[in-house]
Amino acid sequence: ALSFCVYENKIERSNVNCQVIPLLYPLFLSIDAYLQALEKEITDNLEFLQNMQPLKQFYSNRDRLWVFLKDASVSNEASYLGFNESIFLVHWNWLEKARSCLVAV
Repeated sequence: ALSFCVYENKIERSNVNCQVIPLLYPLFLSIDAYLQALEKEITDNLEFLQNMQPLKQFYSNRDRLWVFLKDASVSNEASYLGFNESIFLVHWNWLEKARSCLVAV
């Protein structure tokens, strides 16, 4: 929610201590735009359509990261990111692995 508020200019970016938080909502917008473009491209790719698992895994990992961030408590003392870095990095790595599988297809 905080990242969305910064994106919508409802909160000044300078009021957010964590430098990563303002980037999260735009990241999800970019991921969604990437997925929409990918879906348009793969509709003609019969081989890819027969094995949708990489795309399903990417969506699943994207959604898990979204839920984690939605539920994460933001705290100035928590870490550099302002929330649990370890769990964020686990979700980020899952998302990156799923993305690399999409690129390989």
